[in-house]
Amino acid sequence: KPSVEEEKFWAGHPTLWKWFWHLLAGLIVMAVLEGAAIVWSLPAGMVLAPIPIALVTLVPILIARNSTRYAVTNQRVSLETGIFTKTSRELRLQDIRSIAAQRNFLGFGDIEFSSAASDDAEVIFRAVPNVDAVRELVKKLQV
Repeated sequence: KPSVEEEKFWAGHPTLWKWFWHLLAGLIVMAVLEGAAIVWSLPAGMVLAPIPIALVTLVPILIARNSTRYAVTNQRVSLETGIFTKTSRELRLQDIRSIAAQRNFLGFGDIEFSSAASDDAEVIFRAVPNVDAVRELVKKLQV
């Protein structure tokens, strides 16, 4: 039987919209601190106060987003998480028996891939941008 080379058709990360409320809260805190520093003519050090807030808000979100990778190939769907310790889950396309997608009004959402071997979803892509297109791609590749 000839071996088919694995070809990646889609790869992605969770969308930043997943963390919208965290980002908004950080932005509001930074704006309030900056506004207070300007209005009350606080020392120059206080004008820089929003920088640590930005770092505390943005760095964990960027780490979480970039340490989660989704992929769809002509042979499998896979989820990989972690920075120093990697964890991966994959499911061969021919073993996928169920694809459940949930989309919000912004167009991103979750896709759950299940096989006949389990009652629960075995691979879940969370906060996927353009969730419908990814689901349709996997369905097309299954044929």
